[in-house]
Amino acid sequence: MNRTENRTGRACVVQVDETGCTWLKSSVSGPVTTGQSCVEFASKTDGDVSVRTSRDRDGGRLHFSEASWAMFITDVKGL
Repeated sequence: MNRTENRTGRACVVQVDETGCTWLKSSVSGPVTTGQSCVEFASKTDGDVSVRTSRDRDGGRLHFSEASWAMFITDVKGL
């Protein structure tokens, strides 16, 4: 597993996992090295999105369809 801290725009790459998913977290969460916890997300090749906590990267994950994730993002931006 490759753990990096590349900041590009709004997201920070924190890991590329064994399945090839690139896990990202918001750049406003602070650098990976500070130990701050946050949600991280990865877009899968089928368009679906997985979400996990940075406190337990190997723990449970939530999975969303591409359409559900798009609706969530639209709703959050509307707040």
